[in-house]
Amino acid sequence: AAWGSAFRAPTFNDLYWPLTFGYQGNPHLQPEKSQSYELGLLANHKFIDWELRTFRNNIKDLITYDGTSTPTTMINLARAKIDGLEVQLKTHSKYNWNLSASLTVLDPQDLETHHTLPRRACHTTQLNLINHHDKLQTTFSMLNQGGRYDGITNNNYLSGYTIMGLRTDYHFNKSWKLFGYIDNLFNKDYQTIAGYNSLGRVMMIGLNYSSEIH
Repeated sequence: AAWGSAFRAPTFNDLYWPLTFGYQGNPHLQPEKSQSYELGLLANHKFIDWELRTFRNNIKDLITYDGTSTPTTMINLARAKIDGLEVQLKTHSKYNWNLSASLTVLDPQDLETHHTLPRRACHTTQLNLINHHDKLQTTFSMLNQGGRYDGITNNNYLSGYTIMGLRTDYHFNKSWKLFGYIDNLFNKDYQTIAGYNSLGRVMMIGLNYSSEIH
């Protein structure tokens, strides 16, 4: 079980960004304050570990984007809450294949209007299938996020999406590693902010050196 409190000041850009393309900072923003509560269970078994957590964040003066004003700007929402549930699983077998999986379910609400808080997916699922073979490790990944609203009035809905990835690491020794990865393997078109497309397929190859200092 855990409890915590947090404080978040608005950034300089949140406060003072000059009028540009219909957006302007808001010098009247107040700091955001929150309290969080969490209760969790975890267990380690021979072939699998699991964790289960439930949590609530109570937020006062939540700082968020308001796309309905003219010009658009950042505002404070008087009272908000985010209830959530997280589940994580991880296998650790003697064979070459292992799986890690996580699921997060959120209920983010503006307590004054009962609208869903903007730009927050209500569920996220992530899977990683990992293969170890001598010095070579290959990871197949999948990320699924549900839809979200872009505005504080829930007037602009962005659909959910699923993207795949592939990564390979080859360890020559403890210091040198050759790696390569492809994100958004199938070049999925999706948006997490209205009007801004996310990256398409991304490919990278590199050589990594690390040294441990004792």
